[in-house]
Amino acid sequence: MTDKRYDHRSIEQKWQEYWLKHKTFSVQNPESQTPSNSPLSGGEKKKPKYYVLDMFPYPSGAGLHVGHPEGYTATDIISRYKRMRGYNVLHPMGWDAFGLPAENYAIKTGQHPEKTTQDNIATFKRQIQSLGFSYDWGREFSTTDSEYYKHTQWIFLQMFKRGLLYEKKMPMNWCPKCRIVAANEEVENGCHERCGSEVEKRDLTQWMFRITDYAERLLQDLDELTEWPEKIIAMQKNWIGKSEGIEIEYPILFEEAPDDEFVDPNIRGTNLPYDPALKEKARELRNNLTAPERKLWFEVLKNKFFEQLKFLRQKPIDTFIVDFYCPELMLVVEIDGDSHSEQEEYDAKRTEKLESYGIKVVRYTNAEVMQNLAGVYDDLFSVVEKRKKSIGMTQNPPTPLNRGAEAQPLRTREVACDSSPLVKGDLGDSSSKSIICYTTRPDTNFGATFVVLAPEHEFLKQYLDRLPNKTEVEKYIKDSVSRSDIDRMAEGKKKTGVFTGLYVINRLNDKKLPLYVGDFVLANVGTGAVVGVPGHDLRDFEFAQMMGIDVIRVVVGKDGDISPITRAEQVQEEAGTMINSEFLDGLPIMTAKEKIMDYLVEQGQGEKKVNYKLRDWIFTRQRYWGEPIPLVKDEEGNIYPLDESELPVKLPEANTFLPTEDGQSPLAKIPDWVEVRGDVSPSGSVKLSSSGQKKFFRETSTMPNWAGSNWYWLRFMDAKNESEPWSKTAENYWGPVDLYVGGAEHAVLHLLYSRFWHKVFYDMGLVHTKEPFKKLMNQGLILAEDGQKMSKSLGNVVNPDEIVERYGADTLRMYEMFMGPFEQSKAWSTGSVEGTYKFLQRIWRLFQEKEIASDVCPGKDFQKLVHKTIKKVTHDIEEFKFNTAISQMMILVNAMQKLEFLPVNGATKFVKILAPFAPHLAEELWQSVLRKTESISKADWPEWDEALTQDDEIDLAVQVNGKLRATISVPVDIAKADAFAQAKQQENVQKFLEAKEIIKEIYVPGKIVNFVVR
Repeated sequence: MTDKRYDHRSIEQKWQEYWLKHKTFSVQNPESQTPSNSPLSGGEKKKPKYYVLDMFPYPSGAGLHVGHPEGYTATDIISRYKRMRGYNVLHPMGWDAFGLPAENYAIKTGQHPEKTTQDNIATFKRQIQSLGFSYDWGREFSTTDSEYYKHTQWIFLQMFKRGLLYEKKMPMNWCPKCRIVAANEEVENGCHERCGSEVEKRDLTQWMFRITDYAERLLQDLDELTEWPEKIIAMQKNWIGKSEGIEIEYPILFEEAPDDEFVDPNIRGTNLPYDPALKEKARELRNNLTAPERKLWFEVLKNKFFEQLKFLRQKPIDTFIVDFYCPELMLVVEIDGDSHSEQEEYDAKRTEKLESYGIKVVRYTNAEVMQNLAGVYDDLFSVVEKRKKSIGMTQNPPTPLNRGAEAQPLRTREVACDSSPLVKGDLGDSSSKSIICYTTRPDTNFGATFVVLAPEHEFLKQYLDRLPNKTEVEKYIKDSVSRSDIDRMAEGKKKTGVFTGLYVINRLNDKKLPLYVGDFVLANVGTGAVVGVPGHDLRDFEFAQMMGIDVIRVVVGKDGDISPITRAEQVQEEAGTMINSEFLDGLPIMTAKEKIMDYLVEQGQGEKKVNYKLRDWIFTRQRYWGEPIPLVKDEEGNIYPLDESELPVKLPEANTFLPTEDGQSPLAKIPDWVEVRGDVSPSGSVKLSSSGQKKFFRETSTMPNWAGSNWYWLRFMDAKNESEPWSKTAENYWGPVDLYVGGAEHAVLHLLYSRFWHKVFYDMGLVHTKEPFKKLMNQGLILAEDGQKMSKSLGNVVNPDEIVERYGADTLRMYEMFMGPFEQSKAWSTGSVEGTYKFLQRIWRLFQEKEIASDVCPGKDFQKLVHKTIKKVTHDIEEFKFNTAISQMMILVNAMQKLEFLPVNGATKFVKILAPFAPHLAEELWQSVLRKTESISKADWPEWDEALTQDDEIDLAVQVNGKLRATISVPVDIAKADAFAQAKQQENVQKFLEAKEIIKEIYVPGKIVNFVVR
């Protein structure tokens, strides 16, 4: 026997050196592959393939912490297990090494990012190899290798030629201190998280990927990913965000209307019968109006007085209010049908508030208007004349009322009373006269009470100087656009906004809707404009509550309750019936939705649309440390792809890594690299030469770090291929990835981008599968002992080097798999690590102290336990239940310790199932104790006899009135009557049955016997 002490340091170093020297885990491609690859042996050709992949790690300067090896250990267990099950396993490792952290470090220290990247890779590789993972290191590469990014650039060119890339000016977060573009996630409270400087928005030209061209396929093909976690599928569906709705046009309401707007109501389509005398009176009034009166008259027409009367006659309602906007006169006219005490009290308070601002209120009842419309008009213009005299109005209207700094804008149904003048005249071309809003609930549009524009909306950019509330709007826009989209859309965030001073018309009912700017609307989602229906949308309700805008019910549920909505939980329904919606009244909402969409299309007011939340992907960074883009521009600004023979376009040497003052990449500071000469080939590409006929300028932005990680799994299939990114033969053999493991934080961006590129490759005939990853697993976080996420700033990071040094790699691997379910988060415990270390020491001592006997029969119970353990560990590995697999091995070890001799057959099988979990210990036992000459990774996985996994006897719980009174061992196939009989013989059961009547006997086979007594 050898030393009873398990020296993990020497043993682990021994086997790690052995695996590297003998290339134990290298795997070859089929022999029809490129000549640089060795052919498979005859036996290997018959093996099924299995491709196991870890998400591409970024080698940071901090190195690994103990959370990183969790996923790597799981994939290593699967890889080692699959090899022993007869699979040809591809399990590679490489480095996703372009990106911001290395460049930020370079800016800070002046050290070239290539140097720090190589140092970081060396640290990561050393740490990973110290854990004994069975990677094929012959396929290792970094995205920063020019031989790798040469192919990334080739892929870029193919996609450019397919029209999937285009240039566009985009508003970007610019940090003037760092002189870099900051991602939305890097902006907090309007400041750059790295330096704290206030971020400003700059329009920078970016290359964009048309990922939206693939939105429908990216969505539909998710249904085929049956081995992906449901939460990841749901997150991607939400990110893509397909919706079916309609884009509706809302004309902007300007101060003055063209002459053809001043027509009598009958011509304007109300179909209401008119008294000829009344019609003549209306014309007379119009022809003799002064400018303020003319404005008031137009307001009457805008609100469709006669249409409203028609509505009142058809459907009696409790309240109907029309506010007329007349800022020069500071006059509000209301038509109100309410008479109950609560409404009267509200009206009195409202009048008092308005008049405190110097605004006159005139109120008429519905009955007065309906019975004597002409008389109301006469009275109204009499009020106008008196009002003019009372405020000393001359020929020209006075400056709008200054309410004072302490006065707040009116917010409760008085928003139309804001005294700022409307924009005079036409705003420009006809395309600017309407706001287009996208909605999936057009059925609720009769309940619309406002429209909100994103702060970045093109209308605001074009006409900011001509808005009535320019100053307030301009300040709000500046404050809003500096915040990230994530911050602006955060759930529970208080809604804010500002009134533009303009209105739009809802042409369904000619209702005037105030036009706001609100930061909860994003310019790159939908049309950048939202129609607010606060009675039936939670976000709109929250905004209406903040702004004091009316909430109108147009849908009711089965209970028919139409009382005013006052709480958010009353908003948004899945079903209901339409009310207050004219021709939609009484229809279910889904029927109403289809009917109103058809109506809007027929009337030329809308266009049906399928919309996606997914936006085209910004694919450039104004940085140095990234793949150069293989495009050039001539002096006229025409864009050309470089000839493929020019690849790779290598990064030039640089002395500074700060972007330019105007936001260009540091590459723009290297004129000898930027300015080149060449000639345009017949195919339209440019071949460079010092004697070229034309001057060109290289693209100075670089690709984002996503570029290299969007296809790396394909390069691993054929990593040494010099002529192409991968061969079709290699991809046909290895694709798709059978198992992909990584953090759930990559659920959307990386996985979505990777799926997108793979689908483009599929369309190009470069891959044979529509999806890159067959099965996906996400590991849970390993938290610090304090339950928080490990962080250097918190000082709670556990370095795996320290654990490996003290306890060994096998201990770290076993402990992380034993902590709990793989996909759940769990807290680190150094004390529990000690327990795992002792378990491995027990195994070592067990094999040192007990004699391995080939002629010993250990007994049936032990044989059964061995076969049960093999079966359970096998199933648990397949289902990622590594913790319960280890628990079962512990049970077997306890049983082995009770034996006088270790049967060679049982010992051999145990070491085999231990090997994926603790490979160093298993290899040592395999060689030094079991005297095997070849690596255990070449051994076959043990089989189990199903018959030996079945129990001859089972334990039955015996209950009386549901309480446990005894446990009995019975044959597994015991008859029901015999089970009752044996149960009644138990002494502790009998005393609870004495003098009792058994009214029911219950038998659950294999589990319980229960007697119900009284």
